[in-house]
Amino acid sequence: MSVTPEERRALLFLVFLIVTGSAVRLVQALSPRWTPDLVPLAGVPADTALARAPGPPEAGAPAWGAPDSGAPPAGAGASESAPAWPYRAGKLDLNTATAADLGTLPGIGEKLAARIIADRDARGPFAAVEDLERVPGIGPSKLARLRDAIMTTAPP
Repeated sequence: MSVTPEERRALLFLVFLIVTGSAVRLVQALSPRWTPDLVPLAGVPADTALARAPGPPEAGAPAWGAPDSGAPPAGAGASESAPAWPYRAGKLDLNTATAADLGTLPGIGEKLAARIIADRDARGPFAAVEDLERVPGIGPSKLARLRDAIMTTAPP
């Protein structure tokens, strides 16, 4: 049984795809930062629309991919005494996040989260993500790691 050059190329291409896919899976397993982070949904009750698997929108609900209003989903326990919803478009708002919310960010522990809250209380809201560098313990490299997970909005 002989293999033609075209068949040989097709087999090599399939082997390449399998090896590449395996390498990607290995990198994802060894490095959690390469996998999607679902931490912003950790505080959302299981009965809310955000915690369910994606599917067609319910009647009266905005279509998937619609701009996020930043408001908590129905049933998330929002009240006038509750803090503002800290997530918008999958990013944590530095100006409304609690210490527990900030603790979900990579490289931010309890002490650093407390320093961020203390700085925000003392100096006012963060006007830009770069203002986070004014907090002791956050430098350019830590800010670069956090940049995709945080945002700022105008204070309420």
